[in-house]
Amino acid sequence: MGDDTLIAFFANADAVAQRIQEWNEYRLKQEIAAKERTIDIQVEKASDAKANKLAAHKLEKIQAWNEAQLE
Repeated sequence: MGDDTLIAFFANADAVAQRIQEWNEYRLKQEIAAKERTIDIQVEKASDAKANKLAAHKLEKIQAWNEAQLE
């Protein structure tokens, strides 16, 4: 192999390595985004559950107060 062939080979190898690195970075960003969405959903569910529990507690107090007023 001549010098020109080696230069072309390594230039091509560098280009392939660059594409692989870009692909890996893209996939990593996609994976991070998916995990962030999962966390957001879990936080939202926990928040909804807490809000529902608080609303149920308030409703029980209102019902107890209403019953006390009727007696």
